Amino acid sequence: MTHFYTMKELYSIAGITKQALWKYNEHQEHMNEITEQVISVMDDIRSRHKRMGCRSMYYAARVPVLVGRDIFEEIGFANGFKLKRSPIS
Repeated sequence: MTHFYTMKELYSIAGITKQALWKYNEHQEHMNEITEQVISVMDDIRSRHKRMGCRSMYYAARVPVLVGRDIFEEIGFANGFKLKRSPIS
């Protein structure tokens, strides 16, 4: 199969540069590593404290994480660490 476009033309059509694509991929790899670290910390804390929220876990983390509180919470919520509220009786 013959391709009709060069990679340079494809980058141009997409409106990005080769450098931007590499930088994006590098950033994604870095964020995946951080996400794995945060999930590991959250799993450890949640195994001991079943009802601890994400913000409390951030402050209780014994291992320093490389993200701030809001990103820590965002990663936790996206990976199922949000607490379910019990109905008020």
